[in-house]
Amino acid sequence: WLPLGWRGLKMSPPASFPPGSSGAWRTEIERILSIGRKQPERVFWLQRSDIMPPIEADVKSRIASAYRKINLLLHPDKTNIVGAKEALAKAASAKEFLEERLQRFSTTTGM
Repeated sequence: WLPLGWRGLKMSPPASFPPGSSGAWRTEIERILSIGRKQPERVFWLQRSDIMPPIEADVKSRIASAYRKINLLLHPDKTNIVGAKEALAKAASAKEFLEERLQRFSTTTGM
């Protein structure tokens, strides 16, 4: 089972997703927190080649869609699991970084 918007992603969320128990939620939080600063695309199940030129037209919408779903999952009003707030902050900074990168590539390549 995958949420409707994730069916089109090249990389799929892990098999334990969506979280049905607090253990699966913790696994998702740990996954996001373990991602290095040099790999922000992995927060949204993307590959490095997805954010390098030439960029597919739907990458920006895929990032936004995945971020919305992560936000719904990890929002502090919806969960009280330790680390959720930090994981959400990391996802937000990864989204901002990737959007800036895509904007820079699209202006330099004329997309």
